[in-house]
Amino acid sequence: MAVLFYVAKKREWKIRENLRRSARKVVTALTPRRTEFPKEVKDSLGRSRRGRTKLDDVPPTPRLRPEDLEKGMAIELQLKDKKKWGRK
Repeated sequence: MAVLFYVAKKREWKIRENLRRSARKVVTALTPRRTEFPKEVKDSLGRSRRGRTKLDDVPPTPRLRPEDLEKGMAIELQLKDKKKWGRK
């Protein structure tokens, strides 16, 4: 009985190790190291087999920072206050 138990446990350990290894592969594949694509990928996205080209005149999206959001909210509040005074 002890031999069967040991063989079963050994198989269980191998299966767990394989699961751990495959989970690590999936996580490293899904987790980007940078928040942006590298330049090579960006450049290759512009050229495709179907003849589409990259539009150079489209500006990049601005990066939003918490300070920018706070500034925007402050402007919004100031505009609301001005509207209230103008209703008299």
